[in-house]
Parts: sequence; C-alpha cells; structure tokens
Amino acid sequence: MASALTLHKVAYRAGGVDILEDVSVSSEPGEAWAIIGANGAGKSTLLRVTAGLLAPSGGEVRLGDARVHKLARRELARARAFVSAQAASQHFDFGVLELVLMGEHASTARFSLPSQEQQARALAILEGLELGALAARAVTALSSGELQRVMLARALMTRAPLLLLDEPTANLDMRHQLMVLERVREHAHAGGMVWAAVHDLSLVEAYFDRVMILHKGSIRWAGRPRDVMREEHLSEVFGVSLRVIETSGRRLWYTS
Repeated sequence: MASALTLHKVAYRAGGVDILEDVSVSSEPGEAWAIIGANGAGKSTLLRVTAGLLAPSGGEVRLGDARVHKLARRELARARAFVSAQAASQHFDFGVLELVLMGEHASTARFSLPSQEQQARALAILEGLELGALAARAVTALSSGELQRVMLARALMTRAPLLLLDEPTANLDMRHQLMVLERVREHAHAGGMVWAAVHDLSLVEAYFDRVMILHKGSIRWAGRPRDVMREEHLSEVFGVSLRVIETSGRRLWYTS
C-alpha cells in the first residue's frame, strides 16, 4: 500500500532561474493525478524533484513520514518508479524481457538470477501492454512507441506504489495511449498512486481522479478535473482561447 505523498513549499532553482516556486500539494493512495500546463511550466522538473532525482532548493517532499531526498537509493527505488519523457530516445543493449526484469533489482539480492515467478510476472506485464511477442527482441530493435511501453512495463515490475510518469503516452498511437492509461489507472485504483504529465486535455477526465495545473512553476489550480479544468483557467495558462464541448459524456477541448 502506498503512503500519502506531500510536497510542502517546494522550490527548484537552476542557472539563476526559479523553475518551481512554493509548490504545495498532497495526494493519497488510490489517486491518479494528471499534471498539465504549457511547455516550460515546470512539469518535468516537478516530477524529477518528486522522484528524488533533483534536490529541491527549498521545501520538502515526503512519502508518509519519510523525506524522499533522505532515502537510500534502494529504499527510493522500492518506493517510487519514474519513467522519463526521453525514454524512447535511449538505447540499451538488452532484450525486452531482460530490461523489464531489471525492475526487480531493488527487491532482490544482488547478483541473483531472476526466478521463474519473476519471469512469469514480467511476461504477464508485457502481455498486458501487448508486448508479449517482443519479449525476446533486442531493445535497440524497437520502435519509439514500443520502447515507451517497455519502460512502463519495467516501472510496473518494480512494485513501487508511486508511479511518476513524464508524458507516458508520448510516441504512442491512440489505441496504445488508451491502453497505457488504463494500466496506469488500474495501478492507482489498486491502492497505488500515479502522477503523470499529460498533454491531451480530453483524456484527463477519463483516466485521472485529480489534476494540477502548473503555470510558471507554481500550481495555479488543483482538484477534480471537472472543478478546475475551466475554459478561463486553461485559456490563461496555455495562452490561447480554449473552448470545451461535451459529447457522449466526455469533454473535448479545442482552440477557438
């Protein structure tokens, strides 16, 4: 079971520029959060600070009672999994199944070989992302979309309760976007937590319980998508006139 995730007055400064300022927000187990905002709003930096990959310039990040930036590397790896937006541009000299099994490294003894149970679980995760037929393929032979799903499979393999995903649907066609978001939502609703930076506004209400809207490094609004995703709010942060229409119970966003 996940612990509550709390950011208190988090700031991050680099190169003399304030990228994050006074970010305070809490999320509970069972919640999937979308992070939206214009390019440069601080979404990727927020995820990296929350993941413990960047040390905040001010404030703190807590998982339960633990300060994320004080956790040992293996403790941190067991607590959260992070998938970068740049995963699809990386190259690994491994097979797909081998790479996914690396997600277990924080929970197993060093230099131990994967058990049959671990291999079966990895294959089941790959099947759930329609990657089972690629298990023996070299990662360097994958398309960018296939690699993006493999990296998510590795994150799910970690068993970490907190998933931090930077553009998890990047490089994916619409069908696989929906599949990935289904897996993400399932993880949260099984008692985990998810924070994901997303670009498609029309998918937020369908797959996420909460949304935070970043603007110039700060959380401008946060709450249930229906409550905070308003035309005037999104038009302000994206700098264009946005309108919404509702069809078949879903809201679709477009520029006017």
